[in-house]
Amino acid sequence: MELKLNLSSVSDNLVMKKLKKVNALTFNENEYKEMFNNLVQINLIKGKYKLSTWEIFDELQDMFVEFSFDMGGNNSLQNYLKWYVLLRLQANKQTMTIYNEKQNIKKCILDNDGLKNSLKLEIFLHEEYMKSKNNGGNIASDLKQFLKFIKIKNKDELISICEKFPQKKYLNRSLPKLQDVLKFDEIINDYFRYYGIESTFRYLPIMLWWLITNIIPQRPTEFLLLKKDCLFHDQIDDKNKYFITIYRIKNDNNEESIEIDKTSYNIINNLINEITTHFNNDSPYLFTVDFYYYNRPQKHKRSKSNHRLNRRDFYSILDDFYHEVVSGLYQVNEIEKVKFGDTRHFAIINMCLQGFNMLSVANMAGHQSIYTQNEYFSHAKHFATSYVYIMAQKKLGYSFTKNFSGGLVGWKRYMYDIGKTISYEELDFEEIVGQIDYGICTELKKEFPMNCIGDCRFCNKYYFKPTISEFEEGVEWLINGSNQMKFKIENAIDFMKDIVTNSINNNNRAAQNLLQTTSRNLVSYMDLKAIVDAKILESDKNNEF
Repeated sequence: MELKLNLSSVSDNLVMKKLKKVNALTFNENEYKEMFNNLVQINLIKGKYKLSTWEIFDELQDMFVEFSFDMGGNNSLQNYLKWYVLLRLQANKQTMTIYNEKQNIKKCILDNDGLKNSLKLEIFLHEEYMKSKNNGGNIASDLKQFLKFIKIKNKDELISICEKFPQKKYLNRSLPKLQDVLKFDEIINDYFRYYGIESTFRYLPIMLWWLITNIIPQRPTEFLLLKKDCLFHDQIDDKNKYFITIYRIKNDNNEESIEIDKTSYNIINNLINEITTHFNNDSPYLFTVDFYYYNRPQKHKRSKSNHRLNRRDFYSILDDFYHEVVSGLYQVNEIEKVKFGDTRHFAIINMCLQGFNMLSVANMAGHQSIYTQNEYFSHAKHFATSYVYIMAQKKLGYSFTKNFSGGLVGWKRYMYDIGKTISYEELDFEEIVGQIDYGICTELKKEFPMNCIGDCRFCNKYYFKPTISEFEEGVEWLINGSNQMKFKIENAIDFMKDIVTNSINNNNRAAQNLLQTTSRNLVSYMDLKAIVDAKILESDKNNEF
C-alpha cells in the first residue's frame, strides 16, 4: 500500500509529494489511535476507536456513512481492517471508495473462515467472477491489496488465488445517440427560454448543468460542489476577465478558477441570484437539498440527512424533468436519456476537436495523464460525422467554423436559424450567373467570380437542379464530394489523435500549432460536408421534372 506524504510547498498551487510504501506494522496501535482521534477532531469520523462501528463523513454525498468492522470475533483481522481504512483516509481516498473496498474485503473474510480456507476462497471468488467479471475482479483486487497490507501465514497463496481473477479492463464510455442529445438540447433551450421562472425554477440545476458542464468538463459531484460565490471578475491587462471557481475531486480536492465568456458569466450570475433570493439559507453551496423538496409531492418527500444535493438527488430531479417536461410538455418519448456524467465527455470531445492544447484539455478535464484524452477520439469521429449529417438534415444555416467553439450542445449553442431552401421561382436569371453543370449558380453576376470557391458542390450559392437525363449522374457527383469530405474529416481526427499520442516525446509547441491547424481544417471539412449533404437530401424534392 502506498501513502502520499507532503514534502514541501513549492507555491500556493504546487506541493511536492513522495510515495511511501506502508503495511499494517509500519505504525503501532497508539499511532493508529492518534490518526483516529485526529480525524474525529476535524469531524471526519464519529465514534470511538475500540468500537466495531464508526461513522465516516462522505463529502460527496454530504452525509455520514456507517462502517461496520465486526468480524465475528476475529479481533486481529478487525484491527487490520480498521488500520487499512484509516490509512486509505490518510491517502485522501473518497469515503464511498473506501466503503466499497471495506465491504468487499469483509465479505471475503466472513464467507471464507477468516481467510483460513484457501480452497473455499478460490471457489467463492470464482463464483463471484462468473456472476460478473467486473464485480468479481474488483473483489479479488481489493482483497489482494488488503492481503499485501496485513501479516498472515498463507499470504502468498491467497494473493496468487486473487490474481486468477483479473479486473475487467476499462472500456470506452457508451454515449447516447447524438440525434437524441440534440433533441434534448433543443427542449432545454426552448423550455428555459420561453417558460417563466415560476415553472422552471425547480429545474434550474438542470439548466446550469447543461450550460456549464457542456463547456467545462466537470464530474457530476464536482458540479454539485459549486458554491454561491463561484463567480468573480477581474481587470487583467486593461481587459475585463470573467471566471468561475470549480472543485476537483481527483486532484487532492483543489479548487481552480477557469476563465469563461461574459455571456455565460451573466447567465450564471443571474441564476445564482434567483436561487439565493428564493432559498434563504446559510449553506455556502449553490445546490442545496431545498431543490429536492421544491414542488415535490408530499408522498415523495423523504427525510434526508444531507444538506446539499448529491448525485442521487440530482438524478431524481433529472428523472422528473424527463417525465414532466420532455415526455409531458414536449411529448417526446422515444429518446435515449442523457446521463449526468455524459456532458463532461461532450465537453472533452469538443475541446479535442477544437485542437485545444493537450495539457489544457487534461487540466480542464481533471485528467491525471495527458494520454487519457486519446480515448475520446473514437467518440469524436462518430460525433463529428453524425453532427454534420443532422445539421444537413435540418437544413440549418449553420457554420461550424464560426460556432464550433460554443460546444456541440448546451445553452451556449442557442437556436440557430433554419436555412432557407432556394426557391426556383424566386430566382432572377437576369441578375444571377445562371445555368451550370447539374444546376444553377445563384451568385450575382456582378459578384462573380470574386467569391467563387471552385467546386460548386460545396457552395451555398449552388442550386442542384439537373435535367432528367443528368439526375443520377449529378447525384453521384454530389455523393463523391460528400465521401471526399468524410474521408478528410476522419483523417483529420486520426491525425489529431496521433499528434496528441506522440507530443510528449516531440516538440510540444510544434505539436500544438499542428493541432490548431488541423482543427481549423476539420471544421472547414465539416462545413463543406454539411453543405453537400443538404443538397443530396434535397435532391428528390428540388428536382421537378
